[in-house]
Amino acid sequence: MPRLHLGWATSLVLLTAAPAAYGQYTTTNPQTVADTGRLFKEPFRPLTRGWMMCVSIEGVRLIEAGQTDLAAAQPARLACTREWANLRGVVGKAIGLPRADRALGQLFESFKIKLQGDYLASRVAAIDADGPLTLGSWAMYPIRRGICYVRTRSSDRRYEYKLGRTDGDPTLFITGHSRNSVTQGETRATLDIISPDNTMSRAVDISWKPVDSDIQWQIPLGDNQLTALTRATSIALRSGGTVNRFPFPDLPMSARDFISLCPAPLPRH
Repeated sequence: MPRLHLGWATSLVLLTAAPAAYGQYTTTNPQTVADTGRLFKEPFRPLTRGWMMCVSIEGVRLIEAGQTDLAAAQPARLACTREWANLRGVVGKAIGLPRADRALGQLFESFKIKLQGDYLASRVAAIDADGPLTLGSWAMYPIRRGICYVRTRSSDRRYEYKLGRTDGDPTLFITGHSRNSVTQGETRATLDIISPDNTMSRAVDISWKPVDSDIQWQIPLGDNQLTALTRATSIALRSGGTVNRFPFPDLPMSARDFISLCPAPLPRH
């Protein structure tokens, strides 16, 4: 994999975006969430920033050396034990070590999520540089075992489709112009997968966000919906009185199998 030198960019993002960059928690415990948020405020902020700078640069260095995000996370942490110990000592004195350890544990979990994003970005850049392999019109992006996706555009180039998984269920991303209004905070819709001989309709969780002048929809799928997409000619999202319809490019069964398995990438020569 080419060396992409993401370290300084990553560190600058962490320093300017924190705590947003570290705002993804694996706990819903209110006390732990609140304590983790305090790490980004005085008097803990300088020590938190010091650990963030150290561990992010080390993590990206390991990724550039060929490690996956899973393999790089713990060595990156161990390389920054002094910064971690200083932070733990100050936080532990202020709120007690049990609460401090839970908050710092969440900080590390959030770092792993951020590192996963760094690894994905480096793999995508490397695949694009080499030229991705294709399945029909869909470009393949094998990131690591459990993370992969395929990507294509509609024939009129108005919509981009990404279909894949990130250590979980398949997800469909659609980016393009919304012909109809989109309701702020909308989280549920009916997904119609339309094929020549059938329409599969299921209630789904959705989210969306603006991307430049377009909208990106995120739609988690079940395996049966993933299979149904191999026969689809179009899909529709219905919520209340709003319907957004999208032409859907031909999805080969081999692309569905690739997403279902998400195998480790093969070496490319």
